[in-house]
Amino acid sequence: MTVPLAGARATGYRLADRGGPVIEQVVDKWHAYLRGRLPGGLDGLLDDDVVFYSPIVFMPQEGKAITKLYLEAAA
Repeated sequence: MTVPLAGARATGYRLADRGGPVIEQVVDKWHAYLRGRLPGGLDGLLDDDVVFYSPIVFMPQEGKAITKLYLEAAA
């Protein structure tokens, strides 16, 4: 069963179909970042080799530096 990300917490479902507890930890860190409570900011969240897929930019954006720019703008 696939559970929408927003509904997963509200219904108590685990996100096993979408990556399990690992994705839950990442989402929790993202929320902490948005609240200004993530030590190290995005540097503590993103891997050096991250690839960012944007619905706006049609080419994958590779690397931490460019991904940080997009996510900081979104936040």
